[in-house]
Amino acid sequence: MANTNILSYSVTDGIGEVASVPIYFPTGLTVAQIQGASDLLVALLDPCIDGKVSAATLTLNLTLPGGLKSAAAGDNRIGALLGFDCANTGYRQSMYIPSWIADGFTGNVVTEDSPFDDFIAAILSGETSGGGTLAPSDKYANDIVAFLSGFKKVRK
Repeated sequence: MANTNILSYSVTDGIGEVASVPIYFPTGLTVAQIQGASDLLVALLDPCIDGKVSAATLTLNLTLPGGLKSAAAGDNRIGALLGFDCANTGYRQSMYIPSWIADGFTGNVVTEDSPFDDFIAAILSGETSGGGTLAPSDKYANDIVAFLSGFKKVRK
């Protein structure tokens, strides 16, 4: 499977429905190069549609570090649904992690010992990289402030 970067435009129609228009680019391009291509493409797309281009997002492929598994360790279809509290909102941030190992559950509840609590703690506190701390957020950029719960979840 080839790695690509995905530029995606969100198009909102007259009744408020949003659909995505994905455009793929090969890896090796800079964000500035893709931004330049986006500026050109969205200006050409806009007169072709009745809807409004309401957002543009870019999904980049990153290099994975060494030391990770080279193959899946089995046919595990059980995942963990982790729930987090976020600042400035009454909504929880959920994160589905596929193929969560069986030792990571006590019954249907996610175990909060190592290595599972290490992952959860990194989501809460962020990781120091490149001279600063990078902390995940919810999709509205609200800080993730607490782990609420985690449960076993089967998804197909």
